Amino acid sequence: MASRPPPYLKLPNELWDIIFSYGFVRKDFLMLSLINKAFNKAVEPSLYSYFTWVPKPSVGLPLLSNLKNRDVRPYTRSRRRNRTELPSGYFVQQQPYLLLRSILEQPRRAGYFKTVKLLSPSPDYGLFWDAYQARECGFCDEHFEACKKSIELRPSTQHSYWIDGLYKGRLDVIVGLLLLRLTGLTHIDIRLRDTSAIGSMVFEALRSPSGASPHYYRHPNILCVKFSLDRDDGVPVRTIREHHEEDIFDAYHPVPDILKFQKLETLSLTFCSPGTFWHGKLATSTNLRKLSLRHGLINEHILKTFLAATPHLEELDCELVYDDGVQQYLDCNVLRSALYLVHKTLKRLFIDITIIAAVEWNPIPWNIQNYMGSLKAFEQLRYLDIPMMLYTAEIWEASQAASLVSFDDRQVDYWADRMPDGLEWFGTRVDGPSGSSYQHQYEVERCVEVYLRMNPGVKRIVRNLNFGGDEEDDD
Repeated sequence: MASRPPPYLKLPNELWDIIFSYGFVRKDFLMLSLINKAFNKAVEPSLYSYFTWVPKPSVGLPLLSNLKNRDVRPYTRSRRRNRTELPSGYFVQQQPYLLLRSILEQPRRAGYFKTVKLLSPSPDYGLFWDAYQARECGFCDEHFEACKKSIELRPSTQHSYWIDGLYKGRLDVIVGLLLLRLTGLTHIDIRLRDTSAIGSMVFEALRSPSGASPHYYRHPNILCVKFSLDRDDGVPVRTIREHHEEDIFDAYHPVPDILKFQKLETLSLTFCSPGTFWHGKLATSTNLRKLSLRHGLINEHILKTFLAATPHLEELDCELVYDDGVQQYLDCNVLRSALYLVHKTLKRLFIDITIIAAVEWNPIPWNIQNYMGSLKAFEQLRYLDIPMMLYTAEIWEASQAASLVSFDDRQVDYWADRMPDGLEWFGTRVDGPSGSSYQHQYEVERCVEVYLRMNPGVKRIVRNLNFGGDEEDDD
């Protein structure tokens, strides 16, 4: 009599999801998948929900020149039929290739992926170190044909370029083909290290049109996009974050296409310095709620271009950068007009100001121009963390003109005249050099203490001493 499967293997997938939500990690799913086919099928959605591949710079990748840019198909077709299987771990460097091969064999796995974190590889990288590896580990003819069908869904003008890269075993084409298969993605994190974003197969795959609806992207469910330059090993994080230069990898280039994702809610850009390449206009993204712009050459004019394209923005984290060597200054009139584009929806605002010191001594100290004025119109704003210099001159002038009462006895709340009524968290910082004196800064800080004392519902934002971190705490 044939043995019957135990009843616990007949549990519905919804119940398995509840069970797996209690502290299960990837290692646990791998162990369960080895028990039998039933367990393997039950854990597949969790095991294939995300994929991470950002190899360390110290880990070398094979070059196309290893096989002299030749077609790899003759190598794979010479594979022995009764060959000895290669030991596990022999071919682990090219994880995107292994995952793509797995999906070609089991297409249902592609639908499980929701999150990917990928390095955009250089077109100089290949898949195999030598001819032996190409013969033993390469695609079979069926895999090549399946990849060609995916390429044929792209615009016809790019077919030959993609197919040529596929046949030569280019790593960036393989990563692009992998993304073409993962159409259910919601979160994407892309790193640039040694190649430009212009012509990158990763971004080309993301903006591929849908076969059924050519006017829509192939990835309709993307909610969050993050991309930045990838730091090298051995370089301190502080050094990387304090380094500002021209956008050598053209990280600005994919942004107009990324904003066209219909469901995009969160966008995080690091080391993005667009300059004047966008010509002051971006496509409107009506669903974008969170925007982060860090460690790039961003000023108030570029910020205004972003905010004009995101009318329903709720959270903004922005670092404004100015070069004192060429006398770049912050115009508060422009910054205020930029922020007013989202004054009806903005709930959280965090602004940093970084000044790149001039190589030679500048007789005119760096300072802001004009006043920020009142933020009373920001009725939804609940969290505000800004540099003190935005209001130093304004608060000082108001406090001096108000009365002749001594500083210690004066209790006029100058900040309350400018801050939103519904504010819950408030913080100011001394960022970079300032043209104001210590006396001015002391008076502004004293006025902050008065504001917090007279508005007990507002909590002080206390930043962590670690670079780039911040903590919220009661005063």
